[in-house]
Amino acid sequence: MKRTLRIIGIIAGAFLLTALFSCVRPTPTPPEPPEPPVHEHDFGAWTVAREPSCSARGLRERACACGEKQSEELAMTAHTAGQWQTETTPTCTTKGQQYRECTVCHTRVEEQSLPALGHDEIVHAAQAPTCTANGWAAYVTCARCDYSTYEEIPALGHDEIVHAAQAPTCTTIGWAAYATCSRCDYTTYEELPALGHDEIAHAAQAPTCTAIGWAAYVTCSRCDYTTYEELPALGHDEIAHAAQAPTCTTIGWAAYATCS
Repeated sequence: MKRTLRIIGIIAGAFLLTALFSCVRPTPTPPEPPEPPVHEHDFGAWTVAREPSCSARGLRERACACGEKQSEELAMTAHTAGQWQTETTPTCTTKGQQYRECTVCHTRVEEQSLPALGHDEIVHAAQAPTCTANGWAAYVTCARCDYSTYEEIPALGHDEIVHAAQAPTCTTIGWAAYATCSRCDYTTYEELPALGHDEIAHAAQAPTCTAIGWAAYVTCSRCDYTTYEELPALGHDEIAHAAQAPTCTTIGWAAYATCS
């Protein structure tokens, strides 16, 4: 209810004010002063206030006699690329990188990759393995890096042939059982020296008229070695005796011989 009365009061006040102002005589409006003539700027030639560079824009200006100025930015100049510089050197298996800088502002203006070099191969001939030394197949290495296709072939080991032992004798050498190799000069051969004679001394025996004799000599207990030399029987040293005829009372004999 209070709100409604407030709204009615506002409307009534508005009508009253309108009635009062309608009764007041209006004040005449004075004439407006004439507008000044429009000034057209007459700008002079452009002058460069700041030279452009490859890192900053430039600026040019021109002015009117009234003091008004116009300015425009000038585009940056192009970079002056220098020589290529290597940032990462390529290897046999990885790419490298190079770049160029502006010679004025040193801004990096161009980059490009360098191709991998590939291996600088050195060919190595194959080496067959031996009984005691490793071998290898033909392979390549690189003159610039540690690249290699080397593959070791293990040593073969000896292809052994077994030989029976031979006992030494008095006059010939012997050896223990040993092995040789069919592929190389490997051997476990060890010589056993000759034993020499195991001598037995024998006394001399002078020959007789009917029996042989010998000088002093030696034999060996292990073999048939001997220095025996036979001395022939001397035979009789005969003394001839004449015959003696027997008598009635004494014996006689035919001619005969005796030995001295």
